[in-house]
Amino acid sequence: MEVKGTLTYEKLKQIGVGQGCNSQVFLINESQLGGVLVAKEVAKDRFNSVKEYFQESKAIFASKNPNVVSIHYACETDDNIVLVMPYFNKGSLSDRICQNCLPLKEVIRVAQSVLNGLHHIHIKKYLHLDIKPSNILFSDTDEPMIADFGQSGLLNQNGVLNPPPMYIFGFPPEVFKNIVTIESDIYLMGVTLYRAINGDMLFNNQKNSITSKNDLQNKIETGQFPDRNSFMPHVPKSIRRIIKKALNIDPKKRYTSAIELADTLGKVAISLDWNTQISENGEIFWRASQGKGKPDLVVELVKDVTDSWNVSVYTVNQGTRRKKSQYCSKALTHSHAETHLEKTFAALV
Repeated sequence: MEVKGTLTYEKLKQIGVGQGCNSQVFLINESQLGGVLVAKEVAKDRFNSVKEYFQESKAIFASKNPNVVSIHYACETDDNIVLVMPYFNKGSLSDRICQNCLPLKEVIRVAQSVLNGLHHIHIKKYLHLDIKPSNILFSDTDEPMIADFGQSGLLNQNGVLNPPPMYIFGFPPEVFKNIVTIESDIYLMGVTLYRAINGDMLFNNQKNSITSKNDLQNKIETGQFPDRNSFMPHVPKSIRRIIKKALNIDPKKRYTSAIELADTLGKVAISLDWNTQISENGEIFWRASQGKGKPDLVVELVKDVTDSWNVSVYTVNQGTRRKKSQYCSKALTHSHAETHLEKTFAALV
């Protein structure tokens, strides 16, 4: 017996503008459930057939997990398919890395939680195919959760899928061969890790240097984008190796599962957990606790009046600043300052 009912909600404001190309997302007052929620509206003319209308809602429902955004219900209007979900006011990973990097331990925490959700999605035989910072939200308890299953799809019996339209700057190389697998989601997670640990300024600078779609395809297929040789100097070699493996252009040489990547990240020892502040003019300040009553350690990269770059390392204890002169250097070019910082952070570990 088919039952039809009526659902109503009041749109309060549009949110997430520019983060999705196939939908609009609104903060709503939902009268049936009695609270402020989120409604994702996708125009019906975006779908190839009626059978696709509720593909995304089914994928979300099947993937229920503490690290996956839940769904309250899905319905249709004359023009749209509507997915109603919880609203989280702590924002996304994209918000947290637009100016600065995440601290190293926070990168690992967030990544392991996301990978837990991604593993559960894969168990249900789905690929997400849109893992990126704007699709990682934070719950009221600051737990990372995967959102937006608009590009998700069910794997066939051979464990592959024809790629849907995807975020162009996250393309795994195999997309150009018209195939995606679980390892494609691992690649997308590698790009997300790269962005989180370096901050999006570095990623965006690389993105903005791309001149055409052909240039982008060439750089993705040859492993030049994102640049595996370009990391913030405080990022340990152990984490660089993990990200590079996740970004291997050969899917067979990546991690074979989300759990394998999560377990590998869990084995990384972080001796100094750097908090980073990046100014608009490129100056950078790092600070890390040394623990056990020791003073905090600070590294800074700053410009002088001649536009040369100075590197300073010092400790701060109860307001007293003491320089570690063996690591300090003045009047450097930016390139020489980067080299100096790489050696400095390696020596400080």
